[in-house]
Amino acid sequence: MKTLLIFVVLALGKTPFCKEVFARPKDFSKALYTLDIGQNDLAIGFQNMTEEQLKATIPLIIENFTIALKVSILKLSETLV
Repeated sequence: MKTLLIFVVLALGKTPFCKEVFARPKDFSKALYTLDIGQNDLAIGFQNMTEEQLKATIPLIIENFTIALKVSILKLSETLV
């Protein structure tokens, strides 16, 4: 049911492009999703840090992304209620 609500709010309420991009509710659980993140953080790190320093920042980058994702999901769920 939440998948249907998310689809209605995000896909049907937007431009035709968004409607084509979002997976239909019946296909949502069958899809493979990937996130391509962190290149800018890592590129800056390679320029300004040693390899050891950069490796030490990776858990923090992932933690910050996780927090941002959880906040986004929370805000989305509040709009669906």
